Amino acid sequence: MRVSFLKPIGLLCCVLLLTHCSLLGPVPYTDKKTYELNAPPPARGKITKAIHVAPMQAYPGLNTERMRYQLQCYEVNYFAKSSWVAPPPAMLQSLLTTHVKQLASRARCSDSDALILKTTLTQFEQRFQKQCSTFALGMQVEILDAKTSCVKTVKQINIVEPAPCANPYGGVTAANQAVNKLFKRIDKLLLNE
Repeated sequence: MRVSFLKPIGLLCCVLLLTHCSLLGPVPYTDKKTYELNAPPPARGKITKAIHVAPMQAYPGLNTERMRYQLQCYEVNYFAKSSWVAPPPAMLQSLLTTHVKQLASRARCSDSDALILKTTLTQFEQRFQKQCSTFALGMQVEILDAKTSCVKTVKQINIVEPAPCANPYGGVTAANQAVNKLFKRIDKLLLNE
């Protein structure tokens, strides 16, 4: 009598083990990767004007930790198992503020000839074509006179950087190279003011 009672319990244990306890709820997936942007090297030139970095703006869909990619024009996709540690505008804002402080480290304290740096992130995604993978970074940069609020320079900067491999890590590598190039172009704009 005792043996017949143990058979159903043993069978239930086998079923639970074979189904990985899915009857009790979903098993959390822990193989998610999180990436960050690296700070580009400090600028070589120095500027003598104080520079105020305004909070970065972003086009819709770019203010998320989700990593965007594109397979065809006008189509937005997100990697399921990869994300940024913070939304790209937040990461770029932090890096840009630190970078500009280094560039303007010898600036005079007077705000009479200070500049305001306004930026808008217009593109930040990995693109997959038939033959290769690239990373597209776009930013509108405005430099204003802090005293008069007059616009001194407006420039749309677009960078397309080849990725070393067609996966999220390749996109992150290309994104860091694109950020380095972006900051060099912003440096040139600031140094010419």
